[in-house]
Amino acid sequence: MEHYIAVAIEESSIKENDNSIAESLMGMANVLFESTNVVPDIGLGESVDGKTVFMIELPAHPTEEQATVLAEKLANKLFDADNEDFDIYISTEDEQ
Repeated sequence: MEHYIAVAIEESSIKENDNSIAESLMGMANVLFESTNVVPDIGLGESVDGKTVFMIELPAHPTEEQATVLAEKLANKLFDADNEDFDIYISTEDEQ
């Protein structure tokens, strides 16, 4: 994935049958991809420090300002779903 949002969370923080992280990322992807015919790539993995990482493709690199807005919206959705301990990373055009 060249452009993406990633959420890393401790395995112990993920409640059984809790789909809030995946649902929040999918909701974000639906908004970002609504004007395209592209189905976003979604990934699940593990970070080097053992956290579960959820990733979703973005249609393009956001600017720093856009990334900040996306991160705040995603964090609020995750807080609303009682997730407290997570990290959000968004690739930006400023990194290229």
